[in-house]
Amino acid sequence: MIIRHVGVRWFRGIASLDWTVNARFVCLIGPCDATKSTLIDAIELALWPRPTASFDDADFHDADPRKPIEIEVTIGEVPDRLRREDRFGLELRGWSSTSGLVDEPGDGDEHVLTIKLLVDESLEPRWAVINDRNAEGKPIGYVDRDALSCTRLGAVVDRHLGWSRGAALARMTDTTEGASRALAEAGRAARAAVGPAQF
Repeated sequence: MIIRHVGVRWFRGIASLDWTVNARFVCLIGPCDATKSTLIDAIELALWPRPTASFDDADFHDADPRKPIEIEVTIGEVPDRLRREDRFGLELRGWSSTSGLVDEPGDGDEHVLTIKLLVDESLEPRWAVINDRNAEGKPIGYVDRDALSCTRLGAVVDRHLGWSRGAALARMTDTTEGASRALAEAGRAARAAVGPAQF
């Protein structure tokens, strides 16, 4: 999975934000209270791999729950099982570095999904896969969000770099394909560290 675009409305210190992510690795730099952590929280909540999430009035911009929180995250490299027509294949959009996000994937466009989290005055979060053809979207449950393997490394970094249940490393290696990918990444990292002549 790779993030292609993030849109945030009325979430904590962010009234409105549209961010096209043009790199696989991104470093957010800014002064204290510049909403860097809020942006990371927004992405994490939109891709939240659990059945529900807790919200309160402080999560709304200016603590005003009359303005619903809307977070949209467009992702590429979507797992095959989520691209099937009986899952979210009919909600696929297109992405290219030249034209950005388009509602109908064209030739050469990467197939992407846009996941929207909506939280209104009820404080009940609702997740859906949306596009311009279906603004209401198709609900996406936590099992499908979990398939995206979104993990935030933070205070529990040691837990995620072990093979315990639910850890990022365990999730990357839970299939033959995942294990092969993890080993290939480890090999590339080792070659980069020691140089090609020594490996």
